[in-house]
Amino acid sequence: MSRRPQRRGASVRRRDSTAAGPRLWPTWRPGAYVLAHLRAFFYSLGRLAREPLASWLTVSIIGIAMALPVGLHLVLKNLDALAANWQGVEQISLFLSPDFQLTELPELKRQLGIVIETDAVDYLSPQQALTEFRQYAGVDAAIDLLGENPLPAVLVVHSATDLPHDTVALNVLVERLSAIDAVEQVQLDMRWVQRLQAMNDLGRRITIVLTTLFGLAVLLAIGNSIRIEVQVHSDEIAVEKLVGATDAFIRRPFLYTGAWLGLLGGGVALMLVWVSGVYWHQPLAAVWRLSGSSLALQGLDFQMVEEIIAIAVLLGIGGGWLAVVRQLRRIEPA
Repeated sequence: MSRRPQRRGASVRRRDSTAAGPRLWPTWRPGAYVLAHLRAFFYSLGRLAREPLASWLTVSIIGIAMALPVGLHLVLKNLDALAANWQGVEQISLFLSPDFQLTELPELKRQLGIVIETDAVDYLSPQQALTEFRQYAGVDAAIDLLGENPLPAVLVVHSATDLPHDTVALNVLVERLSAIDAVEQVQLDMRWVQRLQAMNDLGRRITIVLTTLFGLAVLLAIGNSIRIEVQVHSDEIAVEKLVGATDAFIRRPFLYTGAWLGLLGGGVALMLVWVSGVYWHQPLAAVWRLSGSSLALQGLDFQMVEEIIAIAVLLGIGGGWLAVVRQLRRIEPA
């Protein structure tokens, strides 16, 4: 038999390609990688379904732990909106001296223009102030017993610019207004807003602390649940390590379990907040109307739901990671 002549260099190229060792790119197959994640994704869900009682206990703990910070955040969100709405109606009430005469009003307005830029100035005579007081106080019999009108004239000043929101600047403004001869007392409506803002700041700090503490509680709850899962399947993990399974392959289903627990726990938290909002909406709306606000109560929006679910899933993955990494170090094949 005649042999086909080989070209020189062909065998050399073949030997060079094998001698160089396997390449990294052909060994990584995207399809197999995605399939492995899909298997871990559904396997972890099936694992939770096989133990419904333990799973829902963990999910309920996560949901309750996350519901309180979310509810506090909603309350602060509505209070901030209320304070912002009140800031748009900034006015100053000046109580005038009893011997003030209406002929002095132009000079008083001129002096006010030096201290503050005004948009409008409303004058209420003592009789008008008494009429309004009768209308809102509902104590006509007690007023009639006084025999005379005890209320002074009032000048309601609407500022043309935003009033300063810091205490020092407001005190300076009050001192300058009180220095006017006809003015006996100055009342700023903005001080109520300042009190509300101070309460909001305190509530915001409390919410941050509670969110941190309950976030740690969620991490511990998920980590403990997955730690028990790893201990239950320790023999299987040892066999997998014996046949060459990597830590990443072993970790994958447990991390997906943590993600499922976080996702379901976030859903339970949203449901609890929604049910609580429905229960409290009517009395809160009545309080809102009595406070004089025309704004509607703000609830959960789409962006907030996305953020809560994302945080819950990340907490689940983080808790699963901490538990699995620690337990895998202790499990070695015999």
